[in-house]
Amino acid sequence: MFSLQTPGQFQINVPQWAQLPDVVKVLKEAGCGLVRLPWNQSEYFSSSSRIEDRVRMFLDAGIKVVLDFHPDGVESSREEIWNIVSVWRRLAKEFKDFSTDQLAFHILNEPRAQDKPERYYRLLQLACEAVWDITPNRLCIFSNHLMGNPDGWKFPPPVGGPVAAAMSYYRPYDVVKKGSERAYPPSKEGLLKDFPYDDYQNQGLHFKVFRDYCDKHKIQPWLSETGCHRDVPGRLQYAKDIKGLGEKYGIPICWWAFRDEYGANPAYTDSRGIRIPERDKYYWEAITTI
Repeated sequence: MFSLQTPGQFQINVPQWAQLPDVVKVLKEAGCGLVRLPWNQSEYFSSSSRIEDRVRMFLDAGIKVVLDFHPDGVESSREEIWNIVSVWRRLAKEFKDFSTDQLAFHILNEPRAQDKPERYYRLLQLACEAVWDITPNRLCIFSNHLMGNPDGWKFPPPVGGPVAAAMSYYRPYDVVKKGSERAYPPSKEGLLKDFPYDDYQNQGLHFKVFRDYCDKHKIQPWLSETGCHRDVPGRLQYAKDIKGLGEKYGIPICWWAFRDEYGANPAYTDSRGIRIPERDKYYWEAITTI
């Protein structure tokens, strides 16, 4: 059974454009225990073998892998649903001989299905079934229909095999909104309509809502993405706060992202001589020294 917990080791996303095998060596030396490998439609249909090669590199280094479908955009049409199900069926066959203790599948990153949530959860069920038909013990990870927003933890998870739930978290809002166009706006309705977004120290409510949902359904929780995308005041404290909340609620954290620079040259060297982009310094220090 795949465990999303990696005691004593950190977790991180490795985008498609990060250069391998150098990244594998660096992360192994730094103490990484799990990577999330995002991929999109164009990469899969152009070279599915490249995805397999990337997975093998990390597994051979003793680092667990979550393969994440990270599309440029997904519609809720019937054609799109069957396309996603078909892709996961093919991937399940291609990876059927890989250890279920070391490789898991994240079915769909940050879905935007607020208008048709029932159709999205039907997609999830069908995609998971396609995987479990090939490998019954493969862990399938899902995000809710609101991009992981805490207002969205209302529908039950897929059934029929091992599942875990994933949440993206790019708050504190009062820090992120000053430096990132990708910051999520405050929730205006539903569960958190009265929540004080100006006080990011209280954003632990998101973690509690998420943890309670996972406990109710007896599934693993996972913070599949978090970070602060621009160099704004409070970034290091933000990373410390998020790490602390993860530990408090027992939710493992996977940071976004290692060398998210589209090939930019590293410009920062930590105390062990590991070189990374300067923009990643804040979370690198947080995950490797706190």
